Amino acid sequence: MSPRLRDSFLIVAALAVTACGGGAHDPIGADPFAAQREVQPAAPPAPVVLAGVITSAKSQVVAAEFEGRVEDVLVRGGQRVSAGQVLARLDDSQLRQRVESARQAANAARAEAARASIGVAEARRQLATEDRLYRSGAQSRQAVAAARASVSSSGAAAGAAFASARSSEAQVQELTEQLAKAEIKAPMDGVVTMIKVKPGEVAARGTRVARVFDPADLQVRFEVPRGHRAEFAVGAEVVVTLDGVERPLRAKVIDLSADLEAPLQFAVGVADIDDAGLSPDDGRVGASASVRLAAAAARASAGR
Repeated sequence: MSPRLRDSFLIVAALAVTACGGGAHDPIGADPFAAQREVQPAAPPAPVVLAGVITSAKSQVVAAEFEGRVEDVLVRGGQRVSAGQVLARLDDSQLRQRVESARQAANAARAEAARASIGVAEARRQLATEDRLYRSGAQSRQAVAAARASVSSSGAAAGAAFASARSSEAQVQELTEQLAKAEIKAPMDGVVTMIKVKPGEVAARGTRVARVFDPADLQVRFEVPRGHRAEFAVGAEVVVTLDGVERPLRAKVIDLSADLEAPLQFAVGVADIDDAGLSPDDGRVGASASVRLAAAAARASAGR
């Protein structure tokens, strides 16, 4: 073999060895899909979290029935109460004076009505006497007419006296009922919240004193932005997280306002909370809460 042919053979052999044995460093032998296989799947999007506040399906506002100074407040916010339990007392000294004055006026009106009734009876007896004398020829027609007019006038006076007596008695009854409401009582079993008065303050008639809610039927009201109304439609299952409560609560959307709240661009949703087993100390009305779709919350938990 000539030297030139031998050199050519050695070069070809070297190239062959490089192609077979050095593929790990040869871009021609690299896997073109390796980079794609090394890309990690994208994390699921974070669930939408909406701000809410705990409410109750059943609650009643307790108000002052008459104007008076708040003498005492006997409960605190968050306290459980029973129906009929006294929440606060109003100073009823002025009302008692009004009741006494009304009773005196009613007594006077009843006495006047009694006198008027006696006057009617006397006028009727006089009319009967005059009529009998007239029929016997011992009295004139004018005397009978005068006696009849006296009956009519005394009857009108008696009617006015009895009406005045009834009015006075009704006023006594109304003031007495108000007097009984100087003690402001819980209208139902529940939890007291939103106490609006303090001892020493003057509460006008109709002033809100407190609210009593039923803790066994909690709801959550939450804001729904324009772009998420379809997700949180009526019937949607959501998860509610309360401040200070470790376990999330399941709930179902039962209402979603049709109109957005101006000037803010959100609707108001209401979800009924499955509060079975919830401690009475948890989930108080007015507490802050966050609301997420149940499916999204489950996906987020699975991804952790």
